[in-house]
Amino acid sequence: MALTAVLGLGACNRQQPIYTVTDHPVPAAARTLPMRSVEQAILEAAAEKRWTVDRVQPGLMRATQKWRTHTMTVNIRYDQNRYGIEHVTTSNLKERGGMVHRAYNTNVKALEDEIERRLYRAGY
Repeated sequence: MALTAVLGLGACNRQQPIYTVTDHPVPAAARTLPMRSVEQAILEAAAEKRWTVDRVQPGLMRATQKWRTHTMTVNIRYDQNRYGIEHVTTSNLKERGGMVHRAYNTNVKALEDEIERRLYRAGY
């Protein structure tokens, strides 16, 4: 019985609320960069973390990451002061009712961190 409870709790930990990045501030030193430089930093960050990116319009990109049988797609909205990463869709990541497999959140957080690093470097 105890083993069943432990296994049940482990399965629950795999699903988490979908992580969204909202109004993450661009580092102060990078706020004077032209939009093209902000965009380039985001593209480089996404490539580093193995996301493919399509430009939708100025200030909006759609990024997709695929591995094995899993796929995740996000929108990246940005300007010279802030950026955000919004969930679009997933495949084979147990998405249901605002919850998703923790791998989605791990990869989105890694993308967020890499964008932050690239923008910081671009500002100096």
